[in-house]
Amino acid sequence: MDIEENENLRIAINEIIDNQGLNLIELSKKNETSNETEFVVINTITKGIYRSEDSYIGVFLNFVNENSYPEGLKKTLRKKYKIENIYEGEKYALCLSNNNIYTFRIELYKKLFDIINSIDTFISIETQEMLIANEDKNTLSALIIKTNIASFMLSGLLGDDYEEEERVLLSEKLEKSRPFFDFKAPINFEWNKLVGDKDRQFERICELLLQKEKNISRIIPIGKTRASDRGRDFEVYEKVESFGNGEEKKWLVQCKFSENSISPNHISGWTDRVIEHNYYGFWLMTNNDITPSLFDQFKDVEKNEKFNIKTKFWQRSDFYVKLNVHSEIFTKNDIFEL
Repeated sequence: MDIEENENLRIAINEIIDNQGLNLIELSKKNETSNETEFVVINTITKGIYRSEDSYIGVFLNFVNENSYPEGLKKTLRKKYKIENIYEGEKYALCLSNNNIYTFRIELYKKLFDIINSIDTFISIETQEMLIANEDKNTLSALIIKTNIASFMLSGLLGDDYEEEERVLLSEKLEKSRPFFDFKAPINFEWNKLVGDKDRQFERICELLLQKEKNISRIIPIGKTRASDRGRDFEVYEKVESFGNGEEKKWLVQCKFSENSISPNHISGWTDRVIEHNYYGFWLMTNNDITPSLFDQFKDVEKNEKFNIKTKFWQRSDFYVKLNVHSEIFTKNDIFEL
């Protein structure tokens, strides 16, 4: 990018930060000088570097030279390692890298992804790699998410035994679960290992899982795969029983396979289609996550008496569970390479 494009990106990020209430501040430093006649305050802004108010989270736009980074961070960044595994626990996020475990507060870890998703609503973000930066075991580590527009960083914790806390919490949960079911390690169905056309296979997965829903009576495919880049639609009839009274509700189901989080821009016009064909509601199915702005849009539409539209969605975490609940369907190597 040239200087003008860099500045346009910075202006856009500043507007998103302000409008979304992300609590990020562009890095600045005040210098105060005075003499017998005047007092001068010079505020120097380092363009393109942002930090949270608690300084645990940083956003560094890609055009910023690393020489402009704070001195402590430059020291941390001398050694970087690829992340092998991440465990999102009750209190901490644990990252396995370079044969070591690095620990981050779970609420800050989630806040980091909330920031990424909020920006992704307006500017497409593509994650390139996730790294741990750490000079040695006695210094703070940093989680780095490198994307096409910026590096997002989270400061880690010093000390040991965080994983032991999580082990105890997990063990307690497992013990409480014993009266209900035997523990079985879940299967990690990886979306990049779909066989053949990923869009068509994802539609197939959605249809197979819908068939397993006990209250679904009919599933009718409509439209074509990737029609107008929306993804394929299904017309789904849901039986609803209430105190002896039964009714059937017709949903518009949209399947959206994507490498990125789904924002309102990805599924524009869905309210018009629901109203035009007199559907009870809109049901989005995606292998990825939905952005906070799309979640808010769904809830706002439900509250709007003008639309009278119900909404629901299956996203990444829902598919993880449902694929494992019905794993017998998906372990034949005709949908996923396992």
